[in-house]
Amino acid sequence: MATPAQAASTKAWLDTFYAANDTLNPSVFVPQFYHPDSQLHVPGGPSLTGHEQILAFYNQQVSLVSSMKHTIRHFDVLSDRVYVESEVEYTVAADPEKRAITVNALAVVGKRLDEDKLRSFKVFMDPKPLVGRLEEVLAAAAAAAGTETGKGE
Repeated sequence: MATPAQAASTKAWLDTFYAANDTLNPSVFVPQFYHPDSQLHVPGGPSLTGHEQILAFYNQQVSLVSSMKHTIRHFDVLSDRVYVESEVEYTVAADPEKRAITVNALAVVGKRLDEDKLRSFKVFMDPKPLVGRLEEVLAAAAAAAGTETGKGE
């Protein structure tokens, strides 16, 4: 079990990590927080290993959203990992309503207390609300494009 000082240090690291993620700039946050041979596990996808694969994934993901904000609700610190419960608020790119989509998530951060970079990051969440809004926005954009070119009728 972590000491109060270790818990405080871990919370500060998590706050900095999630704030960096929320910038939507993976070319900065991946090398800053991920060990070069880190593994990333996300719902419905294969395990990704190393900066190149992780950057490719995040670059694709951030192209779909215009904003993201993590709010940590609870975390538990062990000697080799941290369990983090959070709410993640997304806004889909090109959403004319800029509707906030909130998703609850659980992450397992593979990081020892003495490490500055994580070795693994596993995310557990239901992406359906985000995917659903993305599909709505894309369908509306396609319909509008069809109408503008005279093909929508």
